[in-house]
Amino acid sequence: SEICGDALCNGSESPTNCPSDCGSVAGGGGYCGDGTCRPTRGETATTCPTDCSSQQQQQSAPSVATLVSGVVQSSVHYCDATDCVYADNTSSSTNGRICIISTSGGSPNCIATGLEKPRVPIFSGANVCWSNNPADITTSGIFCKARTGQGSITTVSTTSTGPQNNFYADENNFYWGDGIGGPSGRVRGVPLGGGSKVNLVSSLAYPRAFMLKGSTLFFAISPGNIGGNDSRGLKSISTVGGSLASIASDAAAGGGVKNIATTSVTFSTVRGIDADNTNLYWAEGTALQNNGAVKYAPLSGGGDATTLVSGITSIGGVQIHNGYAYFSGTLNNTTGIYRVLTTGGTPSLYHAESSGIVFSSQIVGDTIYFEVSQDLGATVDLKKLPIQ
Repeated sequence: SEICGDALCNGSESPTNCPSDCGSVAGGGGYCGDGTCRPTRGETATTCPTDCSSQQQQQSAPSVATLVSGVVQSSVHYCDATDCVYADNTSSSTNGRICIISTSGGSPNCIATGLEKPRVPIFSGANVCWSNNPADITTSGIFCKARTGQGSITTVSTTSTGPQNNFYADENNFYWGDGIGGPSGRVRGVPLGGGSKVNLVSSLAYPRAFMLKGSTLFFAISPGNIGGNDSRGLKSISTVGGSLASIASDAAAGGGVKNIATTSVTFSTVRGIDADNTNLYWAEGTALQNNGAVKYAPLSGGGDATTLVSGITSIGGVQIHNGYAYFSGTLNNTTGIYRVLTTGGTPSLYHAESSGIVFSSQIVGDTIYFEVSQDLGATVDLKKLPIQ
């Protein structure tokens, strides 16, 4: 039968009229009869025998490639179309490295060494920028160096309590969460080229998991760190205008901070957020516990949170791609990367990971990049997996 949204591309369904089942036009689509067996789109020897002989299924199964192994205490990689950057803390708190590796593999190029607890690196134009962990050192900050490795390290900003989770950049500014526990957290910003820090929003508890979509900055307040504080959940502020002073002024003027949704799981943490053109999606849960869930709410705010999937153990994050929410964790005693239609339904296992827990993932183009650890994050392997 032809039912758009059932994960089977049949009959008159095509990448144009049903991209959730048949893939995007830009990505080349892919449906029953095209000669390629795509198990992740529901094609099997039973549902699509013309594409899925046992030999074709074996050839069409997505294959995982390891880009780098044994990275010590990596805190979230960041990839673009050509490279991935990651932090490697080696065996010493003062000999950390920022390294870049091609998305096609090869040997890493460590552009900065001798660092103190580097973490959450990102690409920002021609530079690589990163922070370090304020829990272990005296002063944290944001630091940058040319992506080529040439030149010296530039200190963009220093701060005593952040950013320890992640931070984001648009064409004008860096944004991050400053504050560990209690109601004293802030969302802050600093110009890309350095300058004075600006408090954009104050009196928050543990702001984290930042994401920019268009001119809106979304972030989460972690309920695990604030107890009964009713401000927990997902929020946003507008970054229209670019000036940090104007962003802060707009946020202070009534209604400048928008409540997107409230999280309700006691002692859970928002572990990642992403968005499509309609909704904000997030993964929430506690490490090694089975209270993980993928939820969503309208980008415009004011709507109730809807649960897509629940009962996930060690949930690692969520990414939206071609009508599906991809998430990592353990369901039905199987660890790996799963996906579920953003319109709802039963999640399916996309990739079973036998070598450890999947900690974080990022989708770039039609590739998933993810971190796997056998020892609860002490060391990780960075891998990639094509989306078919």
